[in-house]
Amino acid sequence: MMHQIKSNQHYIRFSLDPPCEDAMIVRKALQDALLQSFGLTSANLYIDVLWLSGDGRQTAIRLADR
Repeated sequence: MMHQIKSNQHYIRFSLDPPCEDAMIVRKALQDALLQSFGLTSANLYIDVLWLSGDGRQTAIRLADR
């Protein structure tokens, strides 16, 4: 029997095109996309850029539920 650990955090890995080596720009772009798609409530989700590849082509982020 498997037990699932409950967490209010989600981890997502993205490919970036065009590449971007600045974590703040990546975070702002994701928040802007959430704002444009889902409105102000979703744009205020906590986004933490955990990892950004050296060439700026991939990133891993953490989202926290409210």
